[in-house]
Amino acid sequence: MRIEELPDYWTCPRCGANLDNDEHCDCEEREDFKNDGDDN
Repeated sequence: MRIEELPDYWTCPRCGANLDNDEHCDCEEREDFKNDGDDN
């Protein structure tokens, strides 16, 4: 039986940040990713 190793990081599908496996991405909390309705 072969044991597959987990990658040392994961990529956030929303912003593309490379994070540690136990790390939570804060892209939804950061100002530059918030949708404030002012897209102009």
